[in-house]
Amino acid sequence: MPNVLKTSIVYRAIAGVWQTFGRAARQVATQVQRVDAAAGRARSTPIDPDEEARVRDVLAGSRLVRLIDAAIDVPPRAWRSSALRGWLEPTAREFRSQPAAEQVRLIAWAVVVATVTHVALVVAFGEPVGWPTWATWISFLVIAGVPAFWSHGVVAAWANRRPWVRRLLREPQPWQ
Repeated sequence: MPNVLKTSIVYRAIAGVWQTFGRAARQVATQVQRVDAAAGRARSTPIDPDEEARVRDVLAGSRLVRLIDAAIDVPPRAWRSSALRGWLEPTAREFRSQPAAEQVRLIAWAVVVATVTHVALVVAFGEPVGWPTWATWISFLVIAGVPAFWSHGVVAAWANRRPWVRRLLREPQPWQ
């Protein structure tokens, strides 16, 4: 380094802060390693076979858990008794009976129409938007337009994806 830089007060201040930060980071890393090693040496309590039954009893007696369970169960029960279900079920069955390429095309057109409607409403009634918003809208329309116009290609690409993706989709996943 040139002597001018080494004698600069800014350089010395940054170097001092950097050295202090380095020392602190090394100390933190050392403490984390010690805690990790201590946790590895700690003995765990044996698993109690009756613990699961006790937890189930406590949860079954909890009003909050019953309230949450009932709230989660409301939408499926409401859908089963809904009049709208009778109107939508034939359409859903018809959609499911279509080939995959047709399903992709219909969904893509629905997304395109929804996006164009959104853009029209924002332009008509919203605040003026800048070029980043326009660029996002146009990019989204182009991306949604690909399966709308070339649905057979999208389905073929999906069917011919890499073997590890096919294997991953065949195996049950934690979220399924």
